[in-house]
Amino acid sequence: MKSAQQVWRLLAIALSLVVQGGCHQYRAIVEIRPDGSGTRTVTLTPQLDEELSELGLHQIFRVPPDENWERFVDEDGDVAFRCIREASGPDDWAALGDDIRIFSRGDGGAADTRKGSAGLRNVVSLETGRTDEGRTFTYRERLRWEGLKEDLIAVMTAVYEARVHEALPVLPDVCIAELRGLFRGHLSQTWERVYLTEDEDLFIDTLSRALLPDVEELVERRNVDVEPEMLVALAGAVVDDDDNQLESIVERDLMGVAHAVFASLRLIVIMPGEIIDTNGAIDGDGEVSWNVGLLEPLDKHVELVVRSLVRD
Repeated sequence: MKSAQQVWRLLAIALSLVVQGGCHQYRAIVEIRPDGSGTRTVTLTPQLDEELSELGLHQIFRVPPDENWERFVDEDGDVAFRCIREASGPDDWAALGDDIRIFSRGDGGAADTRKGSAGLRNVVSLETGRTDEGRTFTYRERLRWEGLKEDLIAVMTAVYEARVHEALPVLPDVCIAELRGLFRGHLSQTWERVYLTEDEDLFIDTLSRALLPDVEELVERRNVDVEPEMLVALAGAVVDDDDNQLESIVERDLMGVAHAVFASLRLIVIMPGEIIDTNGAIDGDGEVSWNVGLLEPLDKHVELVVRSLVRD
């Protein structure tokens, strides 16, 4: 598995590279007909090597035969998986999602539950309408990580507690417990305001400023001989991951995340009529495409949308 000096910079670098194609490549082609029916074809071409065997793949990527996935060997001799499903009308499209799934933990596939391990999921919908000019079709595909941020916050909190123990072994357990709670709470609140993968320095600064007054109050109340600034600096060091501890834990315990760093989706949607609005790239008459890094929805949900008009 590729690595970098710091896990968050690794993620940011990976997000900038996926437009060139990730190691694990999803390709989804959606074709919508004028009556609202259509076809969705999703192909996953994973990078199978010593880091990810075909058996290990099924613990991270959900491609079960009972959900219309078929295994095949592509023209380059690589193992791939394909799922083809049909929608007979607009209302059927909602059932065609949930076919891009990555479990954040390696045991997610074994659990085999829809509400199980944290991971990436996609939701699909087709909305229809009418204007004075004709009928409209709006296709939406949403990508989101469920529970991953909470998993990462729990890991970072445990690392912070270990750092405090190591740096200040004489600090009372009750103080460390309170520091753990303060760190976790402020980390969660900061992550709601600042996208960590986009601006690590701003994230650390925001977290430190919010944490310092509470740490100062704790130190004074407990009458412990420690500089509050040191405890706050330890919190920043956890986020900065200057010793690669977080990166090691992610690669060991959150295998799906480690692989999602180098996974991408290319979505192509062929719409009936004329494209009138989209956040994708218009490639031709009625055709729109997107390239998305599959760790991008970690900080915020990603919505891919295109709207077309079929004139009367």
